[in-house]
Amino acid sequence: MPSDVKRKLAVIMFTDIAGYTALSSKDENRALELLDKQEQILTPIIEEFNGTLHNRIGDGLLFTFQTVTDAIKCGIKIQKGTKDVEDLNLRIGIHEGEITLKNGDVLGDDVNVASRIDPFAAEGGIVISGKVQQNISSLPEFKTKFISEPSLKGVRQDVKVFCIVSHGLPETDITKVTAKLEKDVKKLWFNQKSIIATIGVLGILIVGIVLWINKNNSQIDNSQIDNSQDVHLIYIGSLEENINIAEWRAENLLSENEGAKVSLIDESELKNIRIDLESELYSEFFNQNLIIQMLKNDEEIGYVNNSIKEHGEPEALAGSIYKFFDRPKHIIFVRVYAIKSHEGEILQYVYDVFGALGDGWKNIMRSGEIVETIEELRSNILESLVWQIEEVKYNFSRWNAGEVIKREGDYVYINQLGLRMKKNMNLTGYRKWNLYDNDGDGFTDKDSSYYAFFNDVKEGLDYIKNTEKYNKEKIYLEEIYNALTSDSLRWVPKGKVSRSHRYSLKVVSVKDSVVIAELLEITPWTRVNVGDGISLD
Repeated sequence: MPSDVKRKLAVIMFTDIAGYTALSSKDENRALELLDKQEQILTPIIEEFNGTLHNRIGDGLLFTFQTVTDAIKCGIKIQKGTKDVEDLNLRIGIHEGEITLKNGDVLGDDVNVASRIDPFAAEGGIVISGKVQQNISSLPEFKTKFISEPSLKGVRQDVKVFCIVSHGLPETDITKVTAKLEKDVKKLWFNQKSIIATIGVLGILIVGIVLWINKNNSQIDNSQIDNSQDVHLIYIGSLEENINIAEWRAENLLSENEGAKVSLIDESELKNIRIDLESELYSEFFNQNLIIQMLKNDEEIGYVNNSIKEHGEPEALAGSIYKFFDRPKHIIFVRVYAIKSHEGEILQYVYDVFGALGDGWKNIMRSGEIVETIEELRSNILESLVWQIEEVKYNFSRWNAGEVIKREGDYVYINQLGLRMKKNMNLTGYRKWNLYDNDGDGFTDKDSSYYAFFNDVKEGLDYIKNTEKYNKEKIYLEEIYNALTSDSLRWVPKGKVSRSHRYSLKVVSVKDSVVIAELLEITPWTRVNVGDGISLD
């Protein structure tokens, strides 16, 4: 074994910020400030309990401790210390096992366990593995509750997940868990105040987020998801225009190595990365109803490179990319760089992955980190790409379930899109405003798309002014109104916006691809329109 590689038993803690991806897409400066605030608060607490910070993985942090009680007490103090900080909603996962230490980083199957169980924690909560729960079972000060025994991706061992319910920590609501589970979900129990149910294996479940429709206990399996015509377009590049993102991620390494700088990756190496990842993705998603479109030829790469130079960050690119490449469902930008010493030696690599639905209107996903070798670079990018594709393929399909085609009284006719619906399903309808800026002027001329959006928002505010109800809706509509009446409309994403004017429906009949749903509840200012979106409630 190399002298710089060591193995030992440790308690592993993984933390991440709930909602960080959405915040990054809305206000990247605020998101970066939040990372600094997180480290400022956590550092003295970690030191108090003899913990060690090893890895920074996006908005996640990886620590190790010598004892289970130190780790848990540290986690509790962290949650108490951050609960009043706006947007700093931490989830914590703790596991015990063997780790491999290499140049300060922590590796191994047990490290994966800590990161995979972390999403099972409530915002402000802590989850622990079965190994940790056994260690504290004789300590009455810690109370725990069993959540589930999922099959975790990339983990070769069986893991039971518990949440800590003492010390004022919130209990996990399993219906809100967004953790990605493996295809062969083994067990998932709903432990809630009014529901105790055991869900058996549902055949092959690609993503194990099991949805229970509240009133009717209707369950959804993956056979109901229509994934035809899913095109996932992937761009991998290394341009000077985005190098500031890499420099931010590599800030600590650059400060520790005088004269080091972030450099572009050679085009020949980029071509090899594209070929390797394309092959891996084809293997991963073989015989599934989706298309992996890896941009490889000079014309395609050149178009995106020029667009980046012209438009800046990927957020501004979505509209033009969407049209040029024939409306792909999902666009992923991968940016890779090398960190070189003053002598030109490659010290490490840094990458950033940014993905969004093809029309650019929401659900932005971001990840990235620093790695040591080109092999690790490829492996980590592959994992990020697989995760993004699976999220779009299964989870976003439930959001984009259908579209309104007609209304007759209290009945709404729906064309099924991403989800095959069943009788008695509870649905949510929502207004969609088409905000494509076709002339590229940033909506300065306030065309018909702008006015449709503006008038709907103003109508809602006018109604709310005369009633004591709808306080939440009022806050949100006021934010939109203020943005729409500001001097700059650059905040408006190019695509379809669909965040308010919602109404409730229940499916009463399904005939071929057309669904008939009964209108249950609607706000007084909201109208059901042809083209409205439909999601699973």
